[in-house]
Amino acid sequence: MKTYEEHIKSIQQVGEELDVNYKPVFRSSAIFPVLQNEHFSSQVLFLGYWLLKRKIKEIGLVITLRSEEGKIVKRQNLTIDCVKAFSIKLSHLLENDTVAFQGSIELEVFSARDMVFPYPAFVVTYYNEHFSTAVHTTGRVYNDIEDFAHNNDIRVAESGFDIYADDNLSPFIAFVNGPVEVKEHIFDCIITNSAGAEKKASFSINEIKKYQTCIIRLDDHIENLGAFLNGEAGAIKIHHQFTSFFPRFVAGNFQKSPNLVSITHTYYDCSAADSAGHYWTRDQGDHHQSSTMIPLMLEEDYYTNIALYPIFSPSAYYISFEFYDAAGVHLHTLNQYRYVQSINKEYCLLKFKEIVAPFDWKDQAASTRIIINWEGDKIPTRLKLGLNIGKANQGAQLSCNICFAPIIGNPKIDQKKGTFKWSPILNKGNSIVYFLNAPTHKHFYKDATVDLKIYRERDDEYIARTIELIPFQQEKIELDKDVELQNFLGGESGWIVANANNPYVNGWYFDVGTSGLVAGDHSF
Repeated sequence: MKTYEEHIKSIQQVGEELDVNYKPVFRSSAIFPVLQNEHFSSQVLFLGYWLLKRKIKEIGLVITLRSEEGKIVKRQNLTIDCVKAFSIKLSHLLENDTVAFQGSIELEVFSARDMVFPYPAFVVTYYNEHFSTAVHTTGRVYNDIEDFAHNNDIRVAESGFDIYADDNLSPFIAFVNGPVEVKEHIFDCIITNSAGAEKKASFSINEIKKYQTCIIRLDDHIENLGAFLNGEAGAIKIHHQFTSFFPRFVAGNFQKSPNLVSITHTYYDCSAADSAGHYWTRDQGDHHQSSTMIPLMLEEDYYTNIALYPIFSPSAYYISFEFYDAAGVHLHTLNQYRYVQSINKEYCLLKFKEIVAPFDWKDQAASTRIIINWEGDKIPTRLKLGLNIGKANQGAQLSCNICFAPIIGNPKIDQKKGTFKWSPILNKGNSIVYFLNAPTHKHFYKDATVDLKIYRERDDEYIARTIELIPFQQEKIELDKDVELQNFLGGESGWIVANANNPYVNGWYFDVGTSGLVAGDHSF
């Protein structure tokens, strides 16, 4: 794990001085576990964004499909020289009528110009006609020894996702090993339940081959996990010793009836990261210490919750909420709603349907700004929360579980002329994309003009739209209510690109299946 300051320098964030030892990124890669069975299949979606964001004329893409044991099943290469939506379906890569497949897809992007990020903007989805679930790039194989060294300076556990364990729900982690065989690997785990109790457990895997895909059902290895969780959600920290790949796992839960899966990604457990480099010490001016905005889906059977995980550096904070309607009108503030201390090692779900229930404006609430105020002078640079949006009473017991971070207030961001965001339209159920003008300032910040372009798989044609957002206003694009967009996509996936003249526009995307399961993630 890099420190946050090293990270923002490496991605060339505005106002940061480039490290004298900076090495350009000419290879960017992702490696995903993929599944196909009688219940669902997998695909990888991406946009030719390099041509827009980096002004690169073309990039080369190598796609490698491997079996569960790590053997190459198929390899092909593409030249990406236009901006359009791309879909790599597992069913198309499998040349025969294979029903059951478990393995991996590695995607390697090559460029003659610096791509800055070694992890590309890909999205893996598992889906059938009743549900989809999605997560962005997780694991990858390191580019070289320097890449490895920069990301292994600090070794921490992986955590930051919800687990359920009962007769119908089973939690898991999934990853693809790198190019080094592992003879034996021990996982040391700490589980936290909703009552605040902790449980320790260890298990081992005797052999993990090169590029082997591992999908580990945690309740198969952790004794009495269901009884410990007692029918509620919990959290887990997983200590590992992997070194030959970036160990960001796909994680989530399987549901047996109806057969569904919800995926997210793990994140660093920073609970023991207490050196000076893990705290923010810069002047924050007129900015909140940490804040962000999320959409609220509360109508009818929808629910929106956030999960608080005990994985932040030693400190304490108050979490507050500002509620807004869709037009950006402030409805109410719940100041210092909850006090959270790292010493308590607390996992909990905050349920917005219950939070807003006492208020007469509850039906107008379209978004909330989450504000984190840290106690004392310790402001951790990494705080991860979970955004859980679901739909009850339709079969799905699971929701999405988006790993997201409140943004550290940084006056240097004001120097940016704008921002570039892009989101997929999964188009498996009712796809919904939100854009919000979400400044981190304590006081007024400027309006945003956002130019949108929507791309499809069929060709490089696009739909152009422009939206205007005052501070805290949101734009909701809903496929079921957008006939022009439905006809344009023709049943296939798409991407929405947002170019804003304001650096604080953020985005979220969702896909609501007939099962009630909601796929979702933050924009790139």
